[in-house]
Amino acid sequence: MINRDQAREYFKECVLTYNDITIRDLKYLQVEVDNEFNKCRKAAINDKANGYWVRVNDAKYFKGEYGDDGHVICAFLTAKGTYFTAREVISFNRSGFIGFCGEADDNNTQPVLTAFMAWCEWVKSEKEAQK
Repeated sequence: MINRDQAREYFKECVLTYNDITIRDLKYLQVEVDNEFNKCRKAAINDKANGYWVRVNDAKYFKGEYGDDGHVICAFLTAKGTYFTAREVISFNRSGFIGFCGEADDNNTQPVLTAFMAWCEWVKSEKEAQK
């Protein structure tokens, strides 16, 4: 099981900063997270269990602020669940702290952390390709 601190550390290990992230990258993060949510929902149906997450809420700017060159200063992704309409999924805070699922337990955080780490790999490879 991945924990929140491991995901934050992985972001650092990939040598990523907010300067590497744009709205385009956040939209891809949304796709990654939604894919993981879909896997969980399918598993929940097969196990006749209740799902937790439904989908990431669409957001033109992810309630964020961006630098003149388009990089993230702060941004917030929220998601709809089976009994709520908007809870934190991933927050890129001004302080540099990346928050994950503030209201979810460790089990329900797993799809978000899995998607985030896959996304880190993608951003890292995009960054390296631009060199």
